Amino acid sequence: MIAGKVIEVCSTYNHGRFLPAMIDAAFSAERPPDWLVVTDDASTDNSREILSRAAAANPRLLVRFNDHNRGALANVEAMLAEIDCDYVVLRSADDRDGRQLVAHAVTQLDAHPDAAFYGADAAYYVDDSGSLVPEPAGLPGPARFVTPDRFTGDFGGNMIHGAAVVFRLGALRAIGGFPAVLAWHSDWFTILRLAFTHGFVYEPITGAEIYLDSGSYNSTGTRSLERATAVYRAMLEILRREPVLRTRFREHAVFDLMGDRFRTFVATFENGAFADLCDRWTAPEIVAARRLIGIHAVVRDALRRHRAAITAASVLYVYGAGRHTEIMLECLTELGLRRPDAVIVTNPEGTKPLQGLPLIALSTCPRIDNVILLISSKSYEEEMRRLAAQALPHARILTVWSRCRS
Repeated sequence: MIAGKVIEVCSTYNHGRFLPAMIDAAFSAERPPDWLVVTDDASTDNSREILSRAAAANPRLLVRFNDHNRGALANVEAMLAEIDCDYVVLRSADDRDGRQLVAHAVTQLDAHPDAAFYGADAAYYVDDSGSLVPEPAGLPGPARFVTPDRFTGDFGGNMIHGAAVVFRLGALRAIGGFPAVLAWHSDWFTILRLAFTHGFVYEPITGAEIYLDSGSYNSTGTRSLERATAVYRAMLEILRREPVLRTRFREHAVFDLMGDRFRTFVATFENGAFADLCDRWTAPEIVAARRLIGIHAVVRDALRRHRAAITAASVLYVYGAGRHTEIMLECLTELGLRRPDAVIVTNPEGTKPLQGLPLIALSTCPRIDNVILLISSKSYEEEMRRLAAQALPHARILTVWSRCRS
């Protein structure tokens, strides 16, 4: 058994190039973890060499090497079973601890024994340029305990990112840990369940620096319709068994952020028995909360930076027809900026129009001088930017999350 006050656990696969920075961030923090336990899931890159060398230099780094690939959640479950601590951090290999995360979490969780976790803000990066895009999970102010009843009012339509969370291990174990059937959705689902059961401490500091990658576990999983459908079905089954939790999730409007595929599935699953889970996005209290924080705040800040270019453009397009684009349209209106001339999509077939704007296929977009193309997507923005640059070499592409590409 590995014992300490704070332990971090990390499952990694073929992320060798990120490991040195992740390890350095953990142990150079204001208050390092007592142990960092890393399981390499049979990587085929140079991860073993990097981890072996790092472990030899740092006695607080414990490394496990799998002889075959077991999957991230299985590795996390095994590591959680062998630790004994007050607080635990789940760290992805391509993410980095915020310098104050553990120190502040220990102080706050010791002071609030009823809190199931400590949550902070996340900042995002796409390369090694040092450019970070911060996303405020909640409103500014000092650290505070958020009760289950206040969570939706203060954070409605938004979540705390798992990379910026320090869990109370006892509370996590009491609910059975992370449901394996939810795969890449297990972390945020568990965070919300704990928030609605016990409450948590929130502090608006940078708790983690997160790498945005279209090849991540989350992004690749959602691309498979079969895998995604199985996870959605499992999620709804959990909510069926826990009606109070279902009500809380619906009130929080968390499912409205999950994209068209999920909303389409919910609308048809069991003749729409769960369709009400996605009907809160425009509720006044949700709109009031989400417009101050989260994605909305990041998009609004980016559009302010791009105001001059948007104003001077002969033609303004937005790329994509998902929730991020809906938020962008809301922010353009809020800031008194012009309405886009059209929405560019990869495949218009089956795509629902947004606010009556014309849909144009990326492959058939006309060549026009002085075109501005706006893109916002956490997981796919870099991929979308590359596709747009190939199809529209004449356009100026302005992004939100990959600030260094703007």
